Amino acid sequence: METAMLDAKKASNTRAFQTLPRHLRRRAASHNVKRMPARLRAKALSEIEKSEQQKSEEEKSKNQKRPNRRQRRKVASVVEEYRLRQRDKRWLETHVWHAKRMQMKERWGIMIAETPNEKSHRASYRAAKDKTLLQDVSFMGTIELKGGRESIVQTMNSVTSPADTSVGAKWQQQQEQQQQQQLWLRVHPAMHKKVLDELSLAIKFHGTDGKVTVTDLSLDLASFELTGDQSTLLLHTVLVPAAASDGDGDVKEGGAAATTWERLKG
Repeated sequence: METAMLDAKKASNTRAFQTLPRHLRRRAASHNVKRMPARLRAKALSEIEKSEQQKSEEEKSKNQKRPNRRQRRKVASVVEEYRLRQRDKRWLETHVWHAKRMQMKERWGIMIAETPNEKSHRASYRAAKDKTLLQDVSFMGTIELKGGRESIVQTMNSVTSPADTSVGAKWQQQQEQQQQQQLWLRVHPAMHKKVLDELSLAIKFHGTDGKVTVTDLSLDLASFELTGDQSTLLLHTVLVPAAASDGDGDVKEGGAAATTWERLKG
């Protein structure tokens, strides 16, 4: 039994030529099976075959051609690569554009542009002062509260300072008549999870479960911030108010939104 256990141990950890006594070991013995004892030749042959098979597989994998650029830039391949490269961190939708022009840094689990590769601080300052500066602020979290107006106001009052104006005082009169209301909160990513937890606790404490639902919309929205004197003019050249619809389903032009938008021009 001891001999069988010893043979099994040697078979799993050592090759055939390594089981020979030291005075019989030769470097060439691992390649020339005829120089080994007859009792070890079968085992040595099987080991050599396995080694050659493994080498051939490695050579095939090395010689395998990499897909050409056209194949790699197909939609499916790009999307798959985009997802694989952000396993432990999140990319903004403008990540590729920023990565080509700026130094990226991970903050709060999100890759954010930190510094530009070129000297553009003065140009950015002039754009923010006199023209328009566009910044991707999608790293900011967005939390949606949906439910009855009174339930939402009660929830928000429990997590905000009593000295500040209540969120209920900022809603328009026409919105108060609606049963289902929506409130969006823009939260810094450093405190995003904490705010979500506090809102969930407030809903449970006040017994508004089922009346108010909290949804994290951070991954569903892309947001941009425009700074500068020409920001409104730029938006007017890009955005056009959608046509309003009357009660019968017929599309009509104008509306309160379009009127307000026209007043902002200039």
